[in-house]
Amino acid sequence: VGLSVNWSRFSRSAQASFTEPYLFDRQISAGFDIYHRDLNSFNFLRGERETSYEQATTGLSARVGVPLTEYASLIGSYTLRRDNVTLDEELFFSDIDGDGVATCDPINSSRFLCDSIGEFTSSILGVTLNFSTLNSALRPTAGRSLQISADYAGLGGSEEYFRLRGRAAQYFDIGSGFVFSL
Repeated sequence: VGLSVNWSRFSRSAQASFTEPYLFDRQISAGFDIYHRDLNSFNFLRGERETSYEQATTGLSARVGVPLTEYASLIGSYTLRRDNVTLDEELFFSDIDGDGVATCDPINSSRFLCDSIGEFTSSILGVTLNFSTLNSALRPTAGRSLQISADYAGLGGSEEYFRLRGRAAQYFDIGSGFVFSL
């Protein structure tokens, strides 16, 4: 069971998580996450803090995992997420066409920010392969951890993409309570 809250001037987030490590008394894990994140990105213009864009994300994720070997496991997941991105109209919008309607100006912001404005829904199917020989999951001092994840968004919603990610870590105990990781 997990519950986290982050509250600052620049970001706010809350997340609730639950994982059952032995579903139906078998080596099958299952869990879910519910989260909401608000992010305010800013810059300083003329000595004043100006919010450049705001992003609000709300999502629900469910996952199921099975062990493959003593050191490897496979986790399947599904995430449904809604994002809302807004830009400061005074800073980044102008009447480009001269028709009296202010639109996002890529010269004032960037094409990336202009394309990111609006509400988007993502329906994401994912799979993760974990491999770990760590001597401790909480405070490792030796071993290695590898993770490869693939996500496909496009089973509905307004977003469509394929993302492949990888993470690796190696831990070395160098003595006197110090650990070096790469």
